[in-house]
Amino acid sequence: MGDDSINPAIIKARIVDNMAVAREYNTELIARETDISTEKAQEYLEELARENRIRKRENETGEKWVLFQ
Repeated sequence: MGDDSINPAIIKARIVDNMAVAREYNTELIARETDISTEKAQEYLEELARENRIRKRENETGEKWVLFQ
């Protein structure tokens, strides 16, 4: 895994940048794309959701994160 100690604002910006491509991701894919652990990705995704920048959608295929446009 990458360096989870990078500035949180940089990590969140990377997540949002990656989400702008496909607009819907699961936690594991975001972790891979941003080179952080799945646990850290989950924390940042939840924080972005609290900031109303993304939202979580759950269905029979699992949890997905969707970028607000």
